[in-house]
Amino acid sequence: MKEHARLPSDFVPNKAWLKELVPTQTAIDPPPTPQEAMTDSIPLRGALYDFSDYMNKGFLETLIRVHPRSSQDVTTTGKFGLHPVFHHPAGKAYRTLEGFKGRIWMDGQYGFGLTWRPHDAQEIPRVLAVTSFLERDQLYNYWPKYCPDKGIPDELPNSLVIVQIQGPSKDVMYESSKAVYESTLPIVQSIQYQKILVSSVVAFADSVGISDVGILAASRNKYVRSDLADPCSPSRLHQLYPIYDLTAKNMGFAMSKNGVHLLSLDK
Repeated sequence: MKEHARLPSDFVPNKAWLKELVPTQTAIDPPPTPQEAMTDSIPLRGALYDFSDYMNKGFLETLIRVHPRSSQDVTTTGKFGLHPVFHHPAGKAYRTLEGFKGRIWMDGQYGFGLTWRPHDAQEIPRVLAVTSFLERDQLYNYWPKYCPDKGIPDELPNSLVIVQIQGPSKDVMYESSKAVYESTLPIVQSIQYQKILVSSVVAFADSVGISDVGILAASRNKYVRSDLADPCSPSRLHQLYPIYDLTAKNMGFAMSKNGVHLLSLDK
């Protein structure tokens, strides 16, 4: 049986909190730069902060227990956190989360970083994984040749499209720190971080009235090929297919004709 990406019915007792997120007045810290203010949806930015605060009040750990990968309850060894992350306006520099080891390169405009703060003060708090996504009209910015003539797929009328689901990496995220990377693997391997991050995006989209969530297929990922006319890199496709396509399939998404797995939140 496929797992639906929606949260369990007892995860959110009622949706009263959702209504509070729509006209958000949350202060954004740090405030967006002028470049970010021109390209970002500021209400969406504020809602990401509100939603992360909500998830970190114990609901994220409930979600982690819903998607275990082993019998070990890693929530007893440290505290997990969900944090909003935004694309750098220059499009090149990495992002960091204050107090956590790990650099984040964003492929999408908005995202969530999954973090872990150990109860043992001798261990290093760190970023475990990241997901990033785009609003429908930003797909052209991700990959111009994905949308010829800047056309947007018709089946994405009101959607967020996930373009990045990334776990820990020694060289990129941890700056070649083998010790941090190797000590992170048991934590990540005990949870299904892909499903946790996708479920968080789905719940966020639902909270702000977005009707559909998409996951870009691995064959459309810009690290697999830079042009639709190019052949896919077999090694990269083999690596990314389980992360994107199998996660989407297992969570009830359906493939569209434009290479986006879609989940309708209106159904």
